Amino acid sequence: MKRNQDENINKKQVGRRISTIRKRNFLTLIEFAEKVKASKSSVSDWEQGFRLPPEAALTKIAIMGNTSVDKLLYGNDINEIEELYKSLIKLPKKELIDLMIRVKEEKKI
Repeated sequence: MKRNQDENINKKQVGRRISTIRKRNFLTLIEFAEKVKASKSSVSDWEQGFRLPPEAALTKIAIMGNTSVDKLLYGNDINEIEELYKSLIKLPKKELIDLMIRVKEEKKI
């Protein structure tokens, strides 16, 4: 099975990583698409998590992001934790407390 067909890959997270790489390189969708030899709509689909890029595009994106294809597809625990932390600290206090209570209750099960 090809890596980009693995059912364990979270397409939404891959899309966020691709979007981050594009934005860190200060590229528009069109500019990024040209660099990875894809259409603007394909890049948009990847970033939204609708589908994964083909192997050739994954390699080019990984190089642009100074990462590996595996990290692009499966993530890097440190970066994932950092992203989670950044999103959690933006939550209103009540929502954060409610979330913590739900997590605690789920661990009891």
